[in-house]
Amino acid sequence: MAEMLEENVQVPGRVREELCLPCTRKDKMTVATVFCYDCDNFQCKQCADVHKVFDIMKDHKMAKASEITTKPVKFDMKGLTQCETHGKLFEFLCKDHDMFCCSTCAIINHRACDSVVEIHNVAGVSEETSMEIRSRLVGAKELCDSAVMHWNSSEISLRDSVKNLPEKINNIRAQMNKRFDDLLQDVEKDSATFMKLQLDKGKEKISKCDGLAKRFQTSLKFLDEVSLHGTIVQKFIAEHEIQQQVKLAQKEVEHECDQLETADISFKLNEILTIKEILEGKDRLGTLKTETNKVTVDEVRGHRPVHLEFINSIDLKLSEDDESESMLYSVDFLPDERIVGIVIKDRTLLIFNEFLDEMARYKLSYQPLGVVAVSEDTIAITGGNKTIEFLHVSKSNEITNMKTYKVCGKFNSVCLKDVDNFVVGAFDDIKLARILSLSGEVKDFGVTFHSKLYRHDAVSCTYINELDKVIISDRDENLVYIYDVTTNTRVIVRDSRIQGPRGVAVGPMNCVFVCCKNTDSIVQVSPTGVILSSHKLEVKFPFHVCVSEDKTKLAVSNRCKGKSRLQVLKIN
Repeated sequence: MAEMLEENVQVPGRVREELCLPCTRKDKMTVATVFCYDCDNFQCKQCADVHKVFDIMKDHKMAKASEITTKPVKFDMKGLTQCETHGKLFEFLCKDHDMFCCSTCAIINHRACDSVVEIHNVAGVSEETSMEIRSRLVGAKELCDSAVMHWNSSEISLRDSVKNLPEKINNIRAQMNKRFDDLLQDVEKDSATFMKLQLDKGKEKISKCDGLAKRFQTSLKFLDEVSLHGTIVQKFIAEHEIQQQVKLAQKEVEHECDQLETADISFKLNEILTIKEILEGKDRLGTLKTETNKVTVDEVRGHRPVHLEFINSIDLKLSEDDESESMLYSVDFLPDERIVGIVIKDRTLLIFNEFLDEMARYKLSYQPLGVVAVSEDTIAITGGNKTIEFLHVSKSNEITNMKTYKVCGKFNSVCLKDVDNFVVGAFDDIKLARILSLSGEVKDFGVTFHSKLYRHDAVSCTYINELDKVIISDRDENLVYIYDVTTNTRVIVRDSRIQGPRGVAVGPMNCVFVCCKNTDSIVQVSPTGVILSSHKLEVKFPFHVCVSEDKTKLAVSNRCKGKSRLQVLKIN
């Protein structure tokens, strides 16, 4: 049955008259007699009697309407008054365990306890206890608020610190940049001073040496003119006077060559400085070092003697008859280091691999005199019948004709000038070297060659592309001519080591290798005509020489009756 609560706040002298809420919903104005705390409304007696009908409402707590001075405020106890295990309201307090119990808990769990009392018998509120609880709650809340304030403050401080980091780093970088900018200015100033000093010295030396070189060039041209057109007396006088001039100028040349030097400038960073020391600027960030070193004229010229090291050789039996003509008249390296060679007597082209094994033979319809590799798979052959033939040589050593041109001239030697032209050596012609295009057109060099007619086996020709110089050997006179196309001058190389010169080829550093038949040797000559070295060969009467594309190997064939050989040497 619903319980009527007696504990209500009353205001003396004031009578409340409240209407029944359920009745007002039916448009009836009935004065309420009770207030139901669970329904949270005033009710008349008839409506309140419904609590006796339904079991769910029989435990509602009610009070007389006249005793309610203010409408009670209903609030949620958050389940504090209800047993979580049995779902019943707390009715007892176990003092032994200091726990609230429902009726079921009291019977099952606390039957053996000494002090289990009803809550309504001990319920009471102590101001002191309430204040203590409130004080603890307030203290705990303040602690939590302080912790929250700390974390919020820490977050703000951290964000500010992170936000300021780029500025701090940029400031450090600006200071560092300032130090390095100052360093750069100092280095540029000091290096510019050093460079100006060296350049001024260099200009002075260049002017002096250019003057001497022009004097010598003029003398060379004059000697050539006298040699071509002068009488014996004129030649004698010219040579005598110029020799005197050379003696006087020799000391100047030697002095200038003794003054050759290289200049270098470098910067060494002071690697042991700390960031703090750099920012404070107490020590220099580094040191500028300038130095000059003496060099010899041979180092400047870039010419040095080479050493030839034996790699391999084979004896050749190229023809069944006339062994004097059973020889490789001309040879050349393909880019993959196979070797191509031609035999005059048998009119044959041969191909050897890098181990000098014969890989293929190809019969020609004419007498071949010169062979040159044009590309990886193309060779060109000049002949005594005034032709040039282009052949395709496959990786598998298959040989096929590509094209053949008629040319104006007899050419016994051939080398590449550039991608479009050859330089060919002529015989039975006073134009000793000519330019032959890949399409068969012939042009003359702008240089005056010495006037002499040669047999095909008494002269050979090659070309130094980088220096625009034509090299011609003269077997009968034991001479090598070096013609400078740019200046239309020549140097004549005469030396006891050059005897019976025939084949010539350009090697590393633009030096020239000369086959010397009478000394069984290869002589190395600088492009200016200085003998650099002489190498004795194992073959008799060397006739033709060629150099590999990478300038690391040299092949030489000979002309010796019954003892024809092909030899390969390494250039060191």
